[in-house]
Amino acid sequence: MSETPPGLQYIRDWNNRLLVIGFHFPPGPTQDEARRHTEELLRQELLRLPTSDEVNKAALVHSMFIWDYTEDNKCYRRNPKSLARISNVAHPPETVWEAWLNDVKRIRTSVDRFHLRLKGEIEAILASDEPLEDKWVQGLRLREAEGIPTRIPIQYGPDGRATEVKYPWLLDLVDDSALRVKKLIKEGLDELVRECEEGRDGDSEWETESSGEGA
Repeated sequence: MSETPPGLQYIRDWNNRLLVIGFHFPPGPTQDEARRHTEELLRQELLRLPTSDEVNKAALVHSMFIWDYTEDNKCYRRNPKSLARISNVAHPPETVWEAWLNDVKRIRTSVDRFHLRLKGEIEAILASDEPLEDKWVQGLRLREAEGIPTRIPIQYGPDGRATEVKYPWLLDLVDDSALRVKKLIKEGLDELVRECEEGRDGDSEWETESSGEGA
């Protein structure tokens, strides 16, 4: 697989993640095939629902960017893009944990309701005659508006076809505060899993997967 070919266009979302909004297919015998392959891949991703583990991680990444967690265990709201505080009101770590739980529940509700409305809207967009880039952006924005995380193309072949997708969580941008938030939520989640395992047999809705993706 080659590096991303020139000619691709990008935008950045609220926490500085790169999102593809343009695709480049160099002229050649595989141009049409590369476009069809990429369009099918994008279709799969726009209709794909995240796993429970991926929902947990999406909410975690959100928490890592919106909270300034200090060494003296005080938490402040901050701008997720600039990481500057937007409030001087200090919150206890429990507030961060509760906010994460609420984010998880909100995303799961959107996922559960996906087939009631959003799936039909996205399928209608995909069936339209609009350019591939427009269909991708419209579908992506619908999912983002509902808080549903979406994997995006990150790797391309020499003919421009998308060959790999991944959640665009630029975790190399995180700071010490974000790492403290991550530790707090991981410890809370581990405790939830233990409680569920002690309470009943079988898999728990909080049980994490070992995919290694994301946070």
